[in-house]
Amino acid sequence: MASCDCQMVRRQILIAEDPDCNSTIIETCAWLHLINEFGGNQINIFWHIIFITAFPSQFHPELQQVMAELHPSVSAAIVGCTGLLGSQILTTWLKLPSSPSIYAIARRALPTGYANLHPKISNDNKQWSGYLSSIQPRPSIFFSSLGTSVADAGSLAAQRAVDYDLNLELARTAKEAGVETYVLISSAGTSANSMLPYSRLKGELDQAVKEVGFKYTVILRPGLLVGRREKSRYAEGVLRFVARWMGSVSKSLTDFWAQDIDTIAKAAVSAALLCARGERPEGVWVVEQKNIIRLGRTEWKEGA
Repeated sequence: MASCDCQMVRRQILIAEDPDCNSTIIETCAWLHLINEFGGNQINIFWHIIFITAFPSQFHPELQQVMAELHPSVSAAIVGCTGLLGSQILTTWLKLPSSPSIYAIARRALPTGYANLHPKISNDNKQWSGYLSSIQPRPSIFFSSLGTSVADAGSLAAQRAVDYDLNLELARTAKEAGVETYVLISSAGTSANSMLPYSRLKGELDQAVKEVGFKYTVILRPGLLVGRREKSRYAEGVLRFVARWMGSVSKSLTDFWAQDIDTIAKAAVSAALLCARGERPEGVWVVEQKNIIRLGRTEWKEGA
């Protein structure tokens, strides 16, 4: 087999790739060029096309690389996917019609029956960075909805170990693994200078992940999460009840301070896909409550 001139293939494909030229024609152009490299006659060309069509994964690896670069697939990884919001993000992703792959790192069992869901289950979160760095091919998006409460963690120090230390460790691991789009679920009103421990902790994490240096860093800052938790503090439960009741009257009564988890999850997925497709400027994108509503409800299209 003659060596493949990949640059020539790229030029030929890019010349052909216009709005009036579909992907099948583009790929066929590349196939025929490579077949020509074999120096085969028309009969050989015919059988090579049949073979390529039936067994594309067995064809020339350099052509596979070319097509992957020109038509990259979107995939994701996620942590914090068994909580109230994280589980909704996972569900939203799994319902995308294109069925992109997602690798979910979690402590508990995840939904079954999805061919595109690849779970990594471990109670030992010290192993999670290793799981994340071992994913092949590397995901283009990494979602983090990871967090705990002081009550569940047992102390402020234990909460910080998860909400800050583990989150930052996983963000750095994702960056080293080649992930380009990072999506963090933060909270409204966070500030590294806040007098409130929770807001200060979240604000410090927001600042730290900005400095990791992803091509795209997306930080969502929702208000009160409106959904049904397995466990909820009394005051928080009352606020959720009020938010649900007000929202049933008019969404305008709650949009500025509380959002449905379905809307927030859709906003997270929508923002991630916009970045992964190169439809957003590179850098940090802080998505506040107004834009969460826009991305997750007003502009959301099933199959975004």
